[in-house]
Amino acid sequence: MPSPSALDQWAIEQTNVAAEYFDDPGCMYDWQIELFTRESKQTIPIVQRLLSGEIDASTAASEANRLCEARLRRDERKETPQGLWLVLCMAIEHFADDSGDETSSTRAKLAALIVELSKIELRDDSGDIILSHEGKKEFWSELPGWVLSFCDLLTGLPDRGSLLDETGFMVGWQRRFQGGNLFQAHWLAHVGPVAGPPLAYRYAIAQGLEYMREALETKPEESPLGRRHSERYTAGVLPWIWEAGVKVLELCRAEHRRDGSKVFSRTHSCEGFTGYTFTGDDGYHMERWGVWKGAYRRVAATQGIRPEVAERAAATAEEMDRLDLEYE
Repeated sequence: MPSPSALDQWAIEQTNVAAEYFDDPGCMYDWQIELFTRESKQTIPIVQRLLSGEIDASTAASEANRLCEARLRRDERKETPQGLWLVLCMAIEHFADDSGDETSSTRAKLAALIVELSKIELRDDSGDIILSHEGKKEFWSELPGWVLSFCDLLTGLPDRGSLLDETGFMVGWQRRFQGGNLFQAHWLAHVGPVAGPPLAYRYAIAQGLEYMREALETKPEESPLGRRHSERYTAGVLPWIWEAGVKVLELCRAEHRRDGSKVFSRTHSCEGFTGYTFTGDDGYHMERWGVWKGAYRRVAATQGIRPEVAERAAATAEEMDRLDLEYE
């Protein structure tokens, strides 16, 4: 885990960031700036205690929820807690690099915090579940969604240098993150396929896969640094991709047996958008199955990749072929 001095220094830096980040972005009301700045400052010590080992992810999630609960009960707009997202993004970027066991532990704690938050059901005084500001899903179940869909430094996407878009929403893909793919892969492997309440992770999973797919398509393994990153996040996400594909097909078979309707379909396009779609109530899908299969073949054939990673990538591509044939 990070040293106490490193965490103390990070907390000081983030307090300054919180005071400046939302300052007049040109697209927020004064009350929003005040709210997001206050909540970001209040979140810093929670994340600091989590990373130090003083509290676990469940306790950290409960404390973070309490910060927002009172205003969510009275605020009809149910504003997304941008301050909390800012602190999470900065913690991931600051600590989740690729240098050893310490970062694996840090990534695990931050991923666990996201998972624990997503389990919380916020209810109003009447006992009704509080929905997000868009009024479509339970408030915390949208984590991490578009907010924490990271764009890694190794991708070919443009770096806008800010977490805020032109409308004032904070989105991870506005800026390329050191270790973005590593964290995304760890988070996906951590939660597992089709985890949590219905629809809770669908969009987040799709976004996570999309941005890691962008990284794979830019061939990061063509440089020594790229090969090291490719080894780490390929190995991390590979079993998740496989498990998710198998899970989707299991869901399709189960639904078909239950009501006799066809809920399984294949999608194809000239751009490689080939995958399996489960069209039941959950709407779960595996995007770009064909792209991932091709990426694993490319990783397996790359000179300089660790043999165990190359072998696992090749074996997974073969298993994906087998599933394709089984469900033609």
